[in-house]
Amino acid sequence: MDFDALWVGDKVFVRSFSKNGIWEGRKNNEFAFVKIDHKQHTVSLSEISEAKKEEEIDEPTEVGDTPTIKIKPFQDSLDLHIERLNPSMSNQPAQLIINHQIKRCITYIEEAIERKRHKITIIHGIGEGVLKSEVYHLLKEYDDIKFSIPVNNGGAVELWFNYS
Repeated sequence: MDFDALWVGDKVFVRSFSKNGIWEGRKNNEFAFVKIDHKQHTVSLSEISEAKKEEEIDEPTEVGDTPTIKIKPFQDSLDLHIERLNPSMSNQPAQLIINHQIKRCITYIEEAIERKRHKITIIHGIGEGVLKSEVYHLLKEYDDIKFSIPVNNGGAVELWFNYS
């Protein structure tokens, strides 16, 4: 795994906990800080791998029990305002913030397509239009998007999908 490509706030899987956590940075070349269940832990880099989808994580409820599968609910909208998306990044440089917002937007759109959603909304805000411009540019990459309709006075875009 390329630890240099991780941003604060990215999801990672920690094998020793059998849970996804939030990457909070590297301590050195051996350890990292990861937040799991609202607590920060120092874990070996060798314990960290790519985040797993909620339905892929096996968590036995008791010894000998069959693992239960938790399916993460999918929201109909994604708010890209950094205060909602990842408040811990609020004081980061603008370029880091927009990179994080776009990365999360891509993940959200791809999950919507994977789940065959028919309609989603991406809230990019009105602001100066930098994020809005990036989002609209990104939408051109997806053939499954049938319509993109500005909503909320231009502060969001509603996407309608058509699956062939």
